[in-house]
Amino acid sequence: MSDYNFFEPYQQRASLSLDIKSPALLAILSVIAIAGVSIGLLVSNRISASELAEAKTNLSTIEASAEYIAANEIQTAIDAMTLYDENAALALGRIEKGEILSTEFLTSLSASMPETSKLLRANITRTYSDFSFYLPSRGAAAELIDSLDQSGLFVHTFLSEIVKDGPGYRAEINVVMKAGGE
Repeated sequence: MSDYNFFEPYQQRASLSLDIKSPALLAILSVIAIAGVSIGLLVSNRISASELAEAKTNLSTIEASAEYIAANEIQTAIDAMTLYDENAALALGRIEKGEILSTEFLTSLSASMPETSKLLRANITRTYSDFSFYLPSRGAAAELIDSLDQSGLFVHTFLSEIVKDGPGYRAEINVVMKAGGE
């Protein structure tokens, strides 16, 4: 009687050697690597999302605080003042260069006005200008028009409107500037 080894096929499989260049092995390793990277990215994404949610909560808490609101108001005021300062410096430079209006013209206009009149508004161009004055009486308006005519700054002076304004009067005066205007 001869001996039969029934386990021989199973023993051969147990000693099976893997070929590193096998396409099946490379495919399995690629799938495992891709799965590992994907799981790592998912975990990283969840951690980032939870950190972002926590940061948003902290930010909303900070934005609601009185200190943040006060600091934001101060920063807004600083920004507005910086912009105002830049515009004022630009306007001063233009005035000094004579690009906007000669200060000599304003000095002459002020000198030609009676002491009882107050300039409220002026819209000055090179050809036509209009002024709004506050005056104590109608007689002061006539005196103002006469002094503006005699100032030599204008070709024609017109009183377009005089209205009672509180205890005094508001006079709207239109003028034609001399050729070449100041």
